[in-house]
Amino acid sequence: MGVHVGRPPRFSEDAILDAALDVLTDGGLDGMTIAAIAARLGAPTGSIYHRFPSKAVLLGRLWLRTVLRFQAGFLEAIGHPDVDEAARGVVGHLIEWSRTSPGEARLVAEHWNRPPGENWPEEMTARMSTVNERVDQAIDDYCRRRYGHATPENRYVVRFALQHLPYAAIHVFLLEGLPQPAHLRRVATETSLHALSLA
Repeated sequence: MGVHVGRPPRFSEDAILDAALDVLTDGGLDGMTIAAIAARLGAPTGSIYHRFPSKAVLLGRLWLRTVLRFQAGFLEAIGHPDVDEAARGVVGHLIEWSRTSPGEARLVAEHWNRPPGENWPEEMTARMSTVNERVDQAIDDYCRRRYGHATPENRYVVRFALQHLPYAAIHVFLLEGLPQPAHLRRVATETSLHALSLA
């Protein structure tokens, strides 16, 4: 008796999330429907519902994937043994990522702590609550390497210098779809390094 092997799914989870991101970027949250995502992907709506039982689940997974992709580069950069090079790397990563992945960058910029929408399943809410733990730990480690210890003031300065300032630098270009000026990375990096010296 032969073993029946099911056919692999035609549309991967990443392909569906990519289509959802395109729809969200073009039409906003109200325009992001399962039907619109299916049309963008060229798939039946049943293929979407097979992987994502609701729009809320799809949005949550899209947000989680986006945040984790961004964090991978952030964590690699901030771990550089030279603290100034680490800062340069973090700022450079944020600016380059926002230039090459504007849809994902907008999603994070507009919904930094929580994905858009509501009615998240309990297991997804739990994962969202812990998604920033590795970043928090990396910032504490950076504080200790740069200042000798991690205090509330040091943490604030590092977050201000390596998160808030670079995001402020790209915000208008990102949300209005404008090209980044050539000097943006240099100015943002120098500003962030100066802020780090104030702790």
